[in-house]
Amino acid sequence: MNKNFVNAVKNSGITPYRLSKYSGVPYTIISELLTGKKDINKRAADTVLRLAKALNLEISDIMNPVYVLDGVSGKYKGVSYRWKRQDDYMILSLKSRTWNETVKTEYGFQDFKDRKKYDLYAGLYIDPIIEQKKTEEYALKKIRGI
Repeated sequence: MNKNFVNAVKNSGITPYRLSKYSGVPYTIISELLTGKKDINKRAADTVLRLAKALNLEISDIMNPVYVLDGVSGKYKGVSYRWKRQDDYMILSLKSRTWNETVKTEYGFQDFKDRKKYDLYAGLYIDPIIEQKKTEEYALKKIRGI
């Protein structure tokens, strides 16, 4: 669960007890973070900051990735989309009037201030599918002689 934090502690060579002393964070909290009982992303900012400083790292080095696209939905070129986190990747569910698709993507960390950029990012996946569907539709019409 807290892979980055666990790896940082292992790589530092500092025992959890020493980390507690250096950071001022109670040993029980450090133990719960190392065993995965607690999520480091749900700890108070000052706790994470103290742990990062004691390990001589940045906060982002010990926190879990945040999938900001998780749960984001919208519409792009008539296609409804919804991002959903699945383990270490993202699923992009797409639905138009005539078809449904699901795309497995590796990224979901993007954080855009402008809502339109979410649509444009989804469009990177949607545009090729729209083109593929148009090509398939055209081929079917040719086969049918329409």
